[in-house]
Amino acid sequence: PKPRYWLYLATAVIVVGLTVSVYYAVQSIRLNYAARGEFKSEQNQVPPNPPADQLSPVQDPVNKQEGVRLTFSVTKNTCWIRVIVDGAPAFQGELSAGQTQEFTGTEKISFRLGNAGVVQVQLNGQDLGFLGEEGAVIDREFTSSPTG
Repeated sequence: PKPRYWLYLATAVIVVGLTVSVYYAVQSIRLNYAARGEFKSEQNQVPPNPPADQLSPVQDPVNKQEGVRLTFSVTKNTCWIRVIVDGAPAFQGELSAGQTQEFTGTEKISFRLGNAGVVQVQLNGQDLGFLGEEGAVIDREFTSSPTG
């Protein structure tokens, strides 16, 4: 009888190749969803990005300074946050209780909070408090006020 080592070797190579292919396909899908903000964690589920016309534009009525500065402070639990400053992605990730993140733009800052009820927001130093209930996903956009 002939040795069947080549048959065993070919089978092993095929099995390893399929396993590696499936692994990389799953990783690629997860990265794609995470980049689009659709990755579902155990605590928060973040829906897909809304069309640009669904963002809520809000003007800063108090400060008449140039630029816009936003500060996010997570008070408890965690919150997934995506921030776009002057049209460019600035941050996307999860902040935990006790963490604070500040962003400054010249024209506008758009953001999505995946758990709005645990994030205190400050706009140009003014406390806006919580912008939604715990577990709520919100989108906001703040623009700089024209100087006069």
